[in-house]
Amino acid sequence: MKSLLTFILVFPLALISQETRKIKGLVTYNNKPLGNVHVYIENSDVGTYTNANGRYELVVASGQNLIYSFQGLQNQLYETDTLPTDFNVVLSEEVNALEEVTVKEKVPGQKSQKELFDAYNVDKDIVKTKYLLVDKKTAGYAMEIREGDQINFASNNILAVLQSMFAGVKIRQKGQPYNQVLPDDPNAVIYMRGTGSINFTREAIYDVDGTIYVDPPRFLDVTNIKRISRVPALAGTAIYGSIGAGGVFII
Repeated sequence: MKSLLTFILVFPLALISQETRKIKGLVTYNNKPLGNVHVYIENSDVGTYTNANGRYELVVASGQNLIYSFQGLQNQLYETDTLPTDFNVVLSEEVNALEEVTVKEKVPGQKSQKELFDAYNVDKDIVKTKYLLVDKKTAGYAMEIREGDQINFASNNILAVLQSMFAGVKIRQKGQPYNQVLPDDPNAVIYMRGTGSINFTREAIYDVDGTIYVDPPRFLDVTNIKRISRVPALAGTAIYGSIGAGGVFII
């Protein structure tokens, strides 16, 4: 009887000590929200499904693996310790005939979000987006980063600054990607892809200190900018969903 009483007292304490938090986000495929995606903890019965708008939320614990699964598409697996609270996922088609294929989205040397946060102020390769911190060294895509001391202050127009700092930045009229305009045109926006691309229809968006702007943030005083990062379209979609399909400038 004494042993049983000890178990009853200790077991709930073990549960309480396990750190849990809620992960939520958007799952997309081909730049569209994907419903009925199974989001679950590996080797458990704990999980959920995305709704018709591709949204999900799930309570996870540290040290677990989170799997995103949809028939006909590659499973994706993430370590919960590396994920931010808001996390968007892009699923892709299977690339071979193997069954139960899982892509583990972690590369050698990848740090957890806590480790990236601790190193952010001293490591210039770390970028802070609205949803998570990203290390250029392990991002897996061609992220470009410029420091504030590289900015040409000849113009206080943010579009002119971005065009001068990053190759391939095209300033065009909003909704008219073939119509070139000056940076100070009130309808000017940025397109990152080549004019000949069939996908050259999405404007770049802007993540300014964690706030997303679809229109260029012309209000910015460029002399106050500390760091600018350019994230390509594929990565923009992975982090921000379909709104980031034209690429993202993180300021």
